[in-house]
Amino acid sequence: MNSKDRSENDYKERRLVLGLIIVLIWSSINPEDYFAWVMLTIPSLIYAGVLIATHTKFKFTYFAYVLVFIHIVILLIGAKYTYTFNPLFEKFQEIFNLSRNHYDRVGHLAQGFVPAIITREFLLRKGYYTKSKFFYVTVFAFVIALSASWELLEFFATIISNNSAEYMLSTQGDFWDTQWDMVMAIIGAALALVFLGKTHDKWIQSISKKKI
Repeated sequence: MNSKDRSENDYKERRLVLGLIIVLIWSSINPEDYFAWVMLTIPSLIYAGVLIATHTKFKFTYFAYVLVFIHIVILLIGAKYTYTFNPLFEKFQEIFNLSRNHYDRVGHLAQGFVPAIITREFLLRKGYYTKSKFFYVTVFAFVIALSASWELLEFFATIISNNSAEYMLSTQGDFWDTQWDMVMAIIGAALALVFLGKTHDKWIQSISKKKI
């Protein structure tokens, strides 16, 4: 990648950061529940903060950063309305006579979809793995660990404040909600690897100039 392309990508990445700041401010205005908003926003800030802090040491492809941007926007929307009362999905629930607000499922699908791409790129570009069966096992293992960590975060948050328990857990009466959340993350990871793998390889090759 030449200096002109790098400058253009840097500009685009700064716009993504600015976009996230705007969405964060919007999300903080009159949320459904302030405690839930804080607890659900903290992971988003850590997520973005780590990538920004390590940007000079390891810079992901712009493709990956766009996916991260979309993922964090999904999280911030969830923080504003909670995953139980997302207004758009409430309308879907009413129109299609659904048993629950499915925005929670979208969030957990993204929880597998985007981290799978991030993990994939880091492992390949660092040369830790080639694309083998064990490589894909590692990607899925990371996604499952991340999903389990999120469920634990929700668990501890509900212990801190029982008033926001339903806002945090978003079980909506589903006994198997936690298990379904993790299954959705696994499905998201599989979809990302199958449908974005080749496109992602091209982006990686444009940076590393080596065959993936």
